[in-house]
Amino acid sequence: MTHVVSFVKVKDPLDEVEIKHAISSSVDLLGGLSSIVRKDDRVILKPNLEAPRHANTAATTSMVFIERLVELIRLAGARPIVAEGPFMNYDAKTVFTLTGAEELCRGLDVELVNLNDTETVEVRVPGGKAHKKLRIPRIILEADKIVNLPKMKTHHLTSLTCSMKNLKGILPGRDKQLSHVRGLDQAIVDINKVVQSDLIVVDGILAMQGRGPTFGDSIQLGVIIAGTNDLAVDIACSQMMGLDPDDVKHLRIAMQEFSIRPGDVKVVGTPLEEVKTQFNVPRESWTYRFAQRSAHILDRQVYQQFRPEKSIYPLLSGLFGAHPRIDAAKCTVCGICAKSCPVDAIDLPKKKILASKCIDCLICSELCPFQAIQIKSISERKNA
Repeated sequence: MTHVVSFVKVKDPLDEVEIKHAISSSVDLLGGLSSIVRKDDRVILKPNLEAPRHANTAATTSMVFIERLVELIRLAGARPIVAEGPFMNYDAKTVFTLTGAEELCRGLDVELVNLNDTETVEVRVPGGKAHKKLRIPRIILEADKIVNLPKMKTHHLTSLTCSMKNLKGILPGRDKQLSHVRGLDQAIVDINKVVQSDLIVVDGILAMQGRGPTFGDSIQLGVIIAGTNDLAVDIACSQMMGLDPDDVKHLRIAMQEFSIRPGDVKVVGTPLEEVKTQFNVPRESWTYRFAQRSAHILDRQVYQQFRPEKSIYPLLSGLFGAHPRIDAAKCTVCGICAKSCPVDAIDLPKKKILASKCIDCLICSELCPFQAIQIKSISERKNA
């Protein structure tokens, strides 16, 4: 079976009118929204809002994608609902505020659902290996259609995060953590056995390379990618990013289990070779990988048994993960970072950022006039 994936290059990546037109064109190349969404359908829009970072950092889906799809879905006579569950380290309201999603949805009069705090249903995973059962939000299971709006990014653990991995965000709260405990790559594939997108529109306008999915470098591509199969879209996106799909573990597993190969993917619109770009793909050390998985296991299987409503992972992650840290030698104690921190996570006299409170918004790093706040994981500190 052939899976069609469309590529549309925009001339001016800063022109929202042109971007909206290109989004429509990318869907039209697949046969149009009317071939996917029916009148009175309840349609879930699932963007990537995993962290409290604005789209201009390349960490989250641009609001213009949500806005345009809401408009198109309403034109089709259907009901759009925006739904996301940020990563367990972050407060959903803070994420929705800093990304602009709350303001946008209020202005569009569209419902915004926090998937970390909604009714769930336990479902069996057919052929599940990492996950035998999963708790899935009822609103996802009862939706008539799911529109996946991922951000094109590299990822320090999975090389690539796009369509398939964005669906991990539907898992409520700490259930996301189970994927790290049980084996992330297989877990991503298992989640996609239960939930599949009906339409995917990838935000490749401002993509991320390097230390993704949160702290990488932005790369201006001006490309929109669309399709109706999550794996097919990810195969095409990986090729566009200069990756061999067989070298991305969760894609390799998925290609085996779903019987889809790169040769089954047909690119239409802008030719792939015209937009292909070699991304800087991060590689974590074995030290980091061991520490990261051990922290998840310790938190999930030990700490939360005694304090089920609490998590020690943010504190443990602060010891080895990529988080903002103050370079004491460069810091002049000017106080700009402390004044700008929305959660009071900076101990200025000690020149420290409290990992247990920090939400990784990076406002402090962006405002520091002395470049005294750096973001490094244990891998980078070891090699520095």
